[in-house]
Amino acid sequence: MYSWDFARTKNTASLDEIETKVNGVLQKLHALSIGSGLGNDAYMSQSVARAIRHAKKLGLPMVLDADSLAIVSSEPDLIHGYKQAVLTPNAVEFSRMCKSLGLDIGDSVEAVRAAARALGGVTIIKKGSKDIISDGNKVFVCEEESGLRRCGGQGDILSGAIATFMAWGQLYLQNVWDHHGLNTAEEIPMLAAFAGSMLTKAASNITYKACGRSTQTSDILKHLPKAFDAMFS
Repeated sequence: MYSWDFARTKNTASLDEIETKVNGVLQKLHALSIGSGLGNDAYMSQSVARAIRHAKKLGLPMVLDADSLAIVSSEPDLIHGYKQAVLTPNAVEFSRMCKSLGLDIGDSVEAVRAAARALGGVTIIKKGSKDIISDGNKVFVCEEESGLRRCGGQGDILSGAIATFMAWGQLYLQNVWDHHGLNTAEEIPMLAAFAGSMLTKAASNITYKACGRSTQTSDILKHLPKAFDAMFS
């Protein structure tokens, strides 16, 4: 994990200096998750937009969640056509995105497909009781049962899980381990989003059975290994 004190940096460093530092970090990553705990500071938003542009130049898989989706909604061209990106909006974020794209707002499979198509084939996973996933062409619907308590931070787990599967997908394409080469680069974002959705929902369900209404995100993290084994052996 790479981090620095942004609140201190923004008062002493220019955007160009921050971009240089961030770009150095991006060179070392297999995948990138942006948005969790980001906030809506204008200085931060400009830095994030620059980071996204550089990550695209590197061909780096990325997952965009929470406040980073507001950046995409205000500037859709930032991510348009970049098929190594997965967006993870909830209902409110999806409505904002559709409005910015000039699309009818809805909760249907076709609404998600239309939004993904309007963004040039970017994969979208619209979070809900059933997660709807589309790249503008294919559609997956994850109906895995989740826990009855939807605690804050669960979306962060989903973003991290998808980014992990995206990173493994990159290693898969690089033949880091032996396999039969059944999956293509174009398929990995959809598969990663579906796998991340299954894992997060399964972990939430296992945790709720153990902790009930007191379930916290930290509890779900503890049950991720058990959920992973149950889902993927």
